[in-house]
Amino acid sequence: MRILLVYPSHRDVDAPLIPRPTRVDPGIYPPLGLLYIASSLQKYGFTDVRVVDGQTLKHEDRELIEIVKRYQPKYVGLSAYTLTLFKAVRMAGAIKEIDPS
Repeated sequence: MRILLVYPSHRDVDAPLIPRPTRVDPGIYPPLGLLYIASSLQKYGFTDVRVVDGQTLKHEDRELIEIVKRYQPKYVGLSAYTLTLFKAVRMAGAIKEIDPS
């Protein structure tokens, strides 16, 4: 079973509720939560698990959507936190358009 875990990029974040001083580039942090989840899934027999780090790879949202289209996962997990919440919600909607199931 294919499982794709996605860490969206911070670039071009549309965060109207976030104060301007906090909208600076927060740097690059490894998606440890997604990596822990991927490791656990593999431990329990899910052999086709991939993690895409959009921040490190500097992927735009459309590039991440293309990865989803090409990989055709059964499940997609998205990492979201305050700064990327709106972006993650939009990305989840775009993924749902690709495959409503």
